[in-house]
Amino acid sequence: MRDVRVDRYSRGMTGKTPGNPGGGTFAFWRRVVLPSEFRRLAEKFRGAGEELWFCGGTVRDLFLGRRPGDLDLATTAEPESAAELLGREVLEGEQPGRPYGSLHGKLAGRPFELTSLRAEGRYVDGRRPFACRFLRDPKIDAHRRDFTCNALYLGPADGKLLDPLGGLRDLRARRLRVIGEGENRFREDPLRILRGLRLAASLDLVPDRATWTAIRACSGEVGRVPKERAFLELTALLTGRGRGRGLLLLEKAGILPHILPEAAALVGVPQPRNYHPEGDVFRHTCLVLAHLEEPPSGSLAWAALCHDFGKPETLDASGDRIRFHGHDRLSADMARACLLRFHAPADLREEVVELCAFHIGIASFESFRPSRREAFLRSPLFPSHLALHRADCLASHRKLDLHKIMLDAWKTLDPEPLPPLLTGKDLLALGYAQGPRIGEALARIADARAAGRIRDATEALRMARELLSGDS
Repeated sequence: MRDVRVDRYSRGMTGKTPGNPGGGTFAFWRRVVLPSEFRRLAEKFRGAGEELWFCGGTVRDLFLGRRPGDLDLATTAEPESAAELLGREVLEGEQPGRPYGSLHGKLAGRPFELTSLRAEGRYVDGRRPFACRFLRDPKIDAHRRDFTCNALYLGPADGKLLDPLGGLRDLRARRLRVIGEGENRFREDPLRILRGLRLAASLDLVPDRATWTAIRACSGEVGRVPKERAFLELTALLTGRGRGRGLLLLEKAGILPHILPEAAALVGVPQPRNYHPEGDVFRHTCLVLAHLEEPPSGSLAWAALCHDFGKPETLDASGDRIRFHGHDRLSADMARACLLRFHAPADLREEVVELCAFHIGIASFESFRPSRREAFLRSPLFPSHLALHRADCLASHRKLDLHKIMLDAWKTLDPEPLPPLLTGKDLLALGYAQGPRIGEALARIADARAAGRIRDATEALRMARELLSGDS
């Protein structure tokens, strides 16, 4: 299939398109800046009779004009020889992938993974081959990789490029093409499906007909992916470029019911057109993701995905317009359950829950008591609240008046909070009985101070005596 039909939801979701790769095969190499230590490492390997290349996503990103993150390397050296050439000072900690020819290390401050060229046997656990055979020919190694855009090899010293399966041609054509027989490759390791759709979204690629057909046929296999691996891949999709299109591709491929049923349930759920001219809840969610400013944190991206999970269950179309009573609280509960299912880190999970629970309540910001407003503005999560509100608005009615009010209030906030004029210990020392009324009195004193009605400790104490009269 030459193009995946996503017209119904795609407008405004694709993000920036990477620069046209075009030009000669080696032209981009002259613009590459990578640590010279890797060139010297390649020369060290060559001196020992071995070859070393940048490979996979590193070469792909260089070709597209992007700065690679962690670096991918490939070598003719088998694991033991490669480890000896790298040295203990470069290798990092335990090396669980060593039997499969995979070593992790850091050089010149850049993390890398070095894999020995290999051919793989049958997969038995949906993740790793039962056996592998080390070899010296990158053309054979290329056939074990997932997509042609990742089967690229580049010499660190001379920039010589090996492209045995036409990966550069596919990148120029904006095409995602699986290596080998698609259904077999995706059933070997179903995570390749999620990775492929993430690459299609973030690199603005279109799966070819065979790849798309295989993805659709194997969509249910995604349910076999261990939840921790699925969480990492989904987080990469949700925080990467083209994330709105990425969610759309997951839906079009039939994957959401098997991995994110809460998101699948959003498709076709209507919304009031005066507030949501963009359409149903699923389209809105895709657009919220697309409107997040780069780069979003993991908790912000997951909150954008989850913030309306409760709408299908709270849909009420019985009155004069569609309403979703209490969907913010239900969405927060559903987000917690979803992230628990994926074994997400506790801190990320709780941040997502808070963002979802408050995405409607934030509309009352202007009516907050002064002390509550200041506490909200000083919250470490306030920038994420603000970012989610902005994306939510841009994905619907596009009114940013409240966003500007909150942003201005945040910018004009004193860098450090003023010390309290009066504390609970002060009041207890004066003989007032411990209890909730002390906290209420201190909150009202803080509000009065923020409003300019009191200015010093004497006035604060006078107000406290009025509020707590009869409690001592």
